[in-house]
Amino acid sequence: MHGRQLLGRVDQKILIPRRRPHSVMAREKLAPRCRPLGYAPVIAAFARPVGRDGAPMPPHGIASMTRENCRRSCCGTESIWRYMKRPEECRACVIADARCWLRTLARSDIDRDETIGSIHKEFRRAGLAELI
Repeated sequence: MHGRQLLGRVDQKILIPRRRPHSVMAREKLAPRCRPLGYAPVIAAFARPVGRDGAPMPPHGIASMTRENCRRSCCGTESIWRYMKRPEECRACVIADARCWLRTLARSDIDRDETIGSIHKEFRRAGLAELI
């Protein structure tokens, strides 16, 4: 997206997969430079860390998307769908991303046990229990 901002106005469609619920990342920069700008609702689950005070800690969090959400949302966006057609590679990336994110649980302001419980609850609710 950052490189795209340098190209000026180009009559093309830009579709950004949402990594956070309700995110409209870079809208102010990209909207005047393309037609149209869209945000794909690909998230199946989004779990936030829980602080020591018991409150969720936005904007931090881990999102997981399903191949079906991606296929439905990114229809016609061949580069994304080509990647999503390889389920073994997609699953490996999701697991690697989740493991990387879990390292944030070492932060002193995060309640590790509550955060893990929150992650399990959110991913089970979304039918993604096998990823946790």
